[in-house]
Amino acid sequence: MFYNDFESELEFLLDKGAPSIKYLVRRDYMDCDRSSPDMLNLQAMIFEQPNIKKLLTLQHADGWLGCELHGNNGFDCIITKLLDSGVEPDSQVIARAVSALTDSDIMLNHKSTFRGGDALDADGRGGNRAVVAKILARAGYSESKSPLRDEISLAWEQVFASLCYTSVDDFTIKSGGKRYYKPRARFPGANHIELLGLAHTWQTTDKLDAARRSVANCYRLMCDIDEQITFKKPREFGGGFVGPFNFDWQSLSPLTPGLIIALTQDDYNYKFAFWLRSLTNTPRWAIQSTGSYESLAELVKSGELVRSIPDKTFRAFHQVSGIEPNLRKKGAAECELVYCALRAIHSALE
Repeated sequence: MFYNDFESELEFLLDKGAPSIKYLVRRDYMDCDRSSPDMLNLQAMIFEQPNIKKLLTLQHADGWLGCELHGNNGFDCIITKLLDSGVEPDSQVIARAVSALTDSDIMLNHKSTFRGGDALDADGRGGNRAVVAKILARAGYSESKSPLRDEISLAWEQVFASLCYTSVDDFTIKSGGKRYYKPRARFPGANHIELLGLAHTWQTTDKLDAARRSVANCYRLMCDIDEQITFKKPREFGGGFVGPFNFDWQSLSPLTPGLIIALTQDDYNYKFAFWLRSLTNTPRWAIQSTGSYESLAELVKSGELVRSIPDKTFRAFHQVSGIEPNLRKKGAAECELVYCALRAIHSALE
């Protein structure tokens, strides 16, 4: 059905796209057998792409990826780009990375924490352990095994507990010009929602219904809140404030085609890229309206999205996406933008 709705766009990607895009279109929208000779050939070609080769040079001999757990050159960013580019979870590079991430001795040899991560974990706010769990879930790690199993349970607690809130003041404090979470407050952040979106074992009928009602309640409370909610570290973690992984509740609001184009024109060059990523990563049970996805589809089919996006916005978008290896190739920039937009649309309108 999806292929029929966007046949011309997908055929364009199959004609002009890099091996990554051709592979993903065939795998995700045409149900091609990934063990077929054509698909295996494309998989081999993915590993020859310059952008993938560059990422692979960041894998250490022990399997660890990058310099640290979280960040632009971090484990989470690198493995996400590999998986988003069509490197399969059962490939050797991903298997070695997962093995490193679950080996406590290997983790000691690398920067496997980030600023404030331990304090966020201690308060259930989604720190180091949540980042690790999200990586493992994306890589197909067993949900019955720790640490993934434990973080799925914690994420569900955060979502379920927020059903009872009637005001933002129920779970936050405003003092000294800052708004921050109350100690031990239960309220879902981006890592909690994305992890539950990647996991499957928790999804009973009753829990999915509760999750939908909870996110609808959270959206009602947060959609008009422009303040950044931070986290006040307990004294034993050094005090001070650190920004937790807040979910972008405003991204759940439906946008017209004109408002999406306005995002691409924003002075903050990354605004469109991060909005599109939020749209793509929002689980179906968390979507409050399909309006933005329908507007995005309209812009893709009309060609307006490609025609309107400024170069500076596209460069920022490419830094976040990074799927196309050679933007000098004719049609490459259009392929990357169209593919990523279709991936977001498919996540909601399949």
